[in-house]
Amino acid sequence: MNAPRVTIVGSGYMGLGIGHVLALGGSPVRLVDTDAAVAEAALKSFLDSAAEFEEKGFFPAGSAAKIREISGWSASLAEGVADADLVMEAIPEIPDLKIDVFRQVEAAVRPDTVIATNTSAIPIQDLAVAFEKPERFLGIHWFNPAQFLPGVEVIPCEQTKPEIVQWAVEYLRGCGKEPA
Repeated sequence: MNAPRVTIVGSGYMGLGIGHVLALGGSPVRLVDTDAAVAEAALKSFLDSAAEFEEKGFFPAGSAAKIREISGWSASLAEGVADADLVMEAIPEIPDLKIDVFRQVEAAVRPDTVIATNTSAIPIQDLAVAFEKPERFLGIHWFNPAQFLPGVEVIPCEQTKPEIVQWAVEYLRGCGKEPA
């Protein structure tokens, strides 16, 4: 997967920042949130902030157009994750909410889709209980603001396949990040 299709679940500040990084790295990015109106509004904010960052010189010239070309939103979680290669969750730090969302995601994705959480406070193993197949689940914790800080933590659960961890590390490096 050179430029995996990514769905960001949760389009708040962190979700949008993560989306910028991944889109700048070449991945088509789709935003999903609590409902279609929220996701559609988030895409507008996502694109507007990319243009603002480019205008201020924080993003390279042409970045906003590139991001606009490969980004979108989805009206439903199931539709939004169905063809994703990577689902990156960035919703509030509420364990039960995350577990519920992960169960919905796992039911809707392909068997080879990697599922990641941006949690900074919840042990990855505690969230792995949501999955029937936790071997493709891991933490990818982005520092704030994701667009500008180079470090990203890659945190497997006990069941995460080593090749998933290696793929995540290489993918993040390809997006200009320094995974640890």
